[in-house]
Amino acid sequence: MNKIWDLIKNEKVEWKTIGEVFEIRNGYTPYKNNPDYWKDGVYNWFRLDDLKEQGSVLKKSKQKITKEAVKGSGLFKKNSFLLSTTATIGQFGLLYEDSLANQQFTNLSVKKEYENTISVEFLLHYFYEISEWCINNSNLSTFKKVNINELKELKIPIPSIDTQNKIVKILDKFNIYVKELERELERRNKQYKYYKDKLLAFDNTDSPERETLRVANK
Repeated sequence: MNKIWDLIKNEKVEWKTIGEVFEIRNGYTPYKNNPDYWKDGVYNWFRLDDLKEQGSVLKKSKQKITKEAVKGSGLFKKNSFLLSTTATIGQFGLLYEDSLANQQFTNLSVKKEYENTISVEFLLHYFYEISEWCINNSNLSTFKKVNINELKELKIPIPSIDTQNKIVKILDKFNIYVKELERELERRNKQYKYYKDKLLAFDNTDSPERETLRVANK
């Protein structure tokens, strides 16, 4: 993380509000009792379950909708973001193709005038910060939600494209390292469980696992 600080500490970073950078739209659910909206659907329609299963890049939804279900404003654009702003706050993902989502999500699409000054990959990493802001600033009523007008006023940094790309490269490598650690931890946990089960099987006191443990402790 010190490398990132070294990249930006001497650079003039422009700050813009989310409302300035993004077109913002709400998700919706087409009328469930109308089969014309759902039968043989061709467009992704994302729900929270899809995000939980797929992670931060959203390719295919479990449920799909038809062309007739799409409102006049059209589909959410490829490379735009879904952000959950009601109930379970802060989940987010990048759309791999033009899609829609239910009303739990707000869609944020980079405005045309910013497409060449801010990279989608940089934004995908920065959405972790936006997500944290949403979690910390959602209301405390029975039905939690984010005030979209306040979200629009949240400022985000826009360093040069070159710096954005360098930051993305660093964070991508860091993510790979974290995933490797998670896989190693999973292997170690499985190994621990295996030996724990064997070592605590007191009716099998002469098991090879116990002998291995005795040798290791000599």
